Amino acid sequence: MFFRWITEFNYDYLIFDYRGYGSSSDERASPEKTVQDGLAVFDFVDKKFPSVPIIAIGQSLGSNVLQRTLQERNRNRASLPKLVVFDSSFLSYQEAGSSVFGQRWFLYPLKPLAYLTINDTWSASKAKDQTPSIPALFFHGDQDQSINLSLGQKNFENWKGPKLFLTQNGGFHTAAFGDPKFVKNRPVLLSCIESALNPQHPFTDCAQMNK
Repeated sequence: MFFRWITEFNYDYLIFDYRGYGSSSDERASPEKTVQDGLAVFDFVDKKFPSVPIIAIGQSLGSNVLQRTLQERNRNRASLPKLVVFDSSFLSYQEAGSSVFGQRWFLYPLKPLAYLTINDTWSASKAKDQTPSIPALFFHGDQDQSINLSLGQKNFENWKGPKLFLTQNGGFHTAAFGDPKFVKNRPVLLSCIESALNPQHPFTDCAQMNK
């Protein structure tokens, strides 16, 4: 339901479960397998719709999976989306785990465990040099109690291509398209998609077009 509305504007919307999530399979999930699944979905789209331009959207865990997936595709010189959209993103699983522990007083003493128990091998932070230079739109709530705003800002700062960061004032985790009070993000996203598909104006102007 986060993006069902976009189908009313002549866009198709594909969503998938990682293995081990939802009812996708009984196989146990892992960071490596989520990236394999992300690559499989892009391969499917390439074969099924070879001439269709792609916009990729990742939220929370999905943001890291998407970014690492694009790093792998960039490394292998595969096709890339025209625009990437991140909501509540982060670069490192360890930093994300530390953020979750650190923002709850009863879990705060466990913060160091994030760096001891979480494997960061398949996080986007480990392949930053392979991050593609494509346009990216970042959303993050300043009241996010799971993934701290600073982690999204760090991801934004490390992104190589044209980029925009929109702070959701009063927004919690994945609020950009899940909270009705941020419905104003819809025309912004549409403008940025159009800008990425038809770059007649600088990408960084797209968020201003609906103000």
